[in-house]
Amino acid sequence: MDALRRLETCGKPVAAAINGSALGGGLEICLAAHHRIVVADDETIRLGFPEATLGLLPNAGGTQRLPRLIGIERAIDIMVFGAVLTPSEAEACGLIDRVVPADKLMEAAKTFVKTAENAAQPWDRRGFRIPGGGVQGGARWPFIFANARAGSVYRGNDPAPTAILACIYEGTLTSFEKGCRIESAQFARLARHATSRNRVRSAFLSPRELRKRHKAPDQAVRRIGVVGAGQMGSGIALAAALAGLEVVVSDTSHDAARAGHDRAAAAYDSLVRAGLAQARDKDEVLRRIAATDSLDSLGETELVIEAVFEDETVKRGVLGAVDALLPAQAIICTNTSTLAITPLGESLRHKGRFVGLHFLSPVPRMELVEIAPGQETDPQTVSRAFGFARQIHKLPVVLNADRGFITSRISSAYLQEGLHMLNEGAHPAVIENAGRAIGMPMGPLAVCDLVGHDASLNALRQTPPADAEAAADHADIVDMLTALVQVHRLGRKSGGGFYDYGAAGRSRRLWPQLGELFTHGKAAEDAAYFETLKHRLLDAQIHAALGCLDSGVTNDPRAVDVSALLGCGFPCWTGGPLSHVDTIGAETLIRRQEGYNERTARRFATCGLLRRLAEDGRDIYDIDKEDR
Repeated sequence: MDALRRLETCGKPVAAAINGSALGGGLEICLAAHHRIVVADDETIRLGFPEATLGLLPNAGGTQRLPRLIGIERAIDIMVFGAVLTPSEAEACGLIDRVVPADKLMEAAKTFVKTAENAAQPWDRRGFRIPGGGVQGGARWPFIFANARAGSVYRGNDPAPTAILACIYEGTLTSFEKGCRIESAQFARLARHATSRNRVRSAFLSPRELRKRHKAPDQAVRRIGVVGAGQMGSGIALAAALAGLEVVVSDTSHDAARAGHDRAAAAYDSLVRAGLAQARDKDEVLRRIAATDSLDSLGETELVIEAVFEDETVKRGVLGAVDALLPAQAIICTNTSTLAITPLGESLRHKGRFVGLHFLSPVPRMELVEIAPGQETDPQTVSRAFGFARQIHKLPVVLNADRGFITSRISSAYLQEGLHMLNEGAHPAVIENAGRAIGMPMGPLAVCDLVGHDASLNALRQTPPADAEAAADHADIVDMLTALVQVHRLGRKSGGGFYDYGAAGRSRRLWPQLGELFTHGKAAEDAAYFETLKHRLLDAQIHAALGCLDSGVTNDPRAVDVSALLGCGFPCWTGGPLSHVDTIGAETLIRRQEGYNERTARRFATCGLLRRLAEDGRDIYDIDKEDR
């Protein structure tokens, strides 16, 4: 902070030439310059402050410079709610001064330095006024609206938004230097908070370690095949093509294969709108994807991913047909989320080259890939799958053989607990609000609609209950989904499930006739009951996460936390389910779960790991450090 203050008050003009995204600390440095110039012809450049997403705030004077530069209201939108700006948007609001072609960037910066007459920041000049007015000038409404919006977005779970608002409010009432001291004090408070510690670990440190867990082979994959041109298959094809690979997409008919190519094109357009790809590269990327109705074209590929319907019989047939065509050095992957890997590969000639590769939808945007070897999968195959995932810019998490996927277990626990609540008589709106209140992006019933009730029912029928005690709960869920499927309420794809959906799914409301299928409103819906629902939705996922360690799906708590955050939408303020266990303590979690009603508490039966943590007074991550 002191260095940037010396820079902007040194008496000499300083220009920031920005040729890429400037986020967080990078943008703070740019704000200390007297003139900011950005490249115009790169559609992926973004400017903003993402610190709130880590439970922190800008700590190099950013909370003081930004409102003094562009006004309080816009600064709140960027720092509290994470708005990121394109170069043209940043120029329009005054965050940057010029947008120029890439070949003119340095020339423009040098011209400013040579010709600038006043090398001082606006807030260091006599008579300065905050754009749009300061707090004393009537600019209190932005804070009132921001507090209400922060309550809706963060649900009171995260201390960072309140701290940032305090920095802006109190800092703009005083001098710049005093405002910076207020910022430092608030940052120190956040830095000591468990939220920031957990989030920084799970967002930066753990992914870095996971990327180093396996050594990728020296030879990169150049050409892959994808069998199944549906939403998942076309997404995998696009992700590979974006990374420069040649892709062959095969389906049962030419029309189906072409439809997959069209889906990839539409997905690319959505990436452009989000600033994650450049429109000018579209044709080149899509040319790398070849659509065909024949499996014969897969014979020259080095890696094939099966992405057909989640049915064991169908998948076995496709995998056997692919296996007969591929050379011995090629590897075969199955994109399954619920089926065991070893049984799927029983009929293959070379079982050692078969591995599970679980992508998440939408594939081009989702960073996580779970790699699950079968019992006979060669370590070299796992390394090649790991290298391929890294090659297409994904974060690979390697699991143990045939023990299930982390994301599937945690997501299923959230959805099924929501269905149990509905079956008990809780009002669907209360259930959905409880899910959002803990920080989930969607309520469990909305997620069920997104997955599709026929697909969920098919997965449940292929996954028998773990034991006799779980059979009744399993049967309840099957009966509920069957009732919806029988009246053709399949979810969002059919225009209706628990919700009714408007045109293209853009609007929704809870289905008014839902009470005719499932009686609701009979549960005591007071504040204490709402808190219990919140805890149950959170604890169900935590219970599944603990089960991943306890049953040997993985031995690494980092893999569980990162997978839950990136793959399941687990509340980010916790830093992950296992981090949250360490934060609240194993004893607290056990007492909370034992306080549920008899049938519910049975689903939360304390696992051996949690019991050992409570008895020893230890944390999960402390044990992990000792093991390493």
